[in-house]
Amino acid sequence: MSSRIFALAVGFAGLVMACSGNQTSSTAGGAGAGECGAGKTGYQEHREELLAKVSQTTCTADADCAVLWETNACVSTCGTPAPASVIESATADLSAFAKKSCSSCPPIPIPPCAPPAPVTCQQGRCGGL
Repeated sequence: MSSRIFALAVGFAGLVMACSGNQTSSTAGGAGAGECGAGKTGYQEHREELLAKVSQTTCTADADCAVLWETNACVSTCGTPAPASVIESATADLSAFAKKSCSSCPPIPIPPCAPPAPVTCQQGRCGGL
């Protein structure tokens, strides 16, 4: 295999691996790298707390569910199933937190996400993707 094809394969594998966790983040070195890393850690903790609260909102039909997309200074995700009623407030909360916490971070590329599966209501919880 030529080195060019190998480099493309390795690069693609890295992108797929980055998206397999449904999010990517960039922690390139340079000025503010430590501050950026700390901001991303704080964002991840805040995000987990918020998603735990969001998951307490129940659904009764598939139409009650939607996708929470995150593309901000801290992460870029392939979407998370969430109740449609909280998407707007959750997005605003996460965007504001990212703006405050990750302002020193370099831009994050949008991951190459597979087309999402339908989001459905499963036993009172939004799921899918």
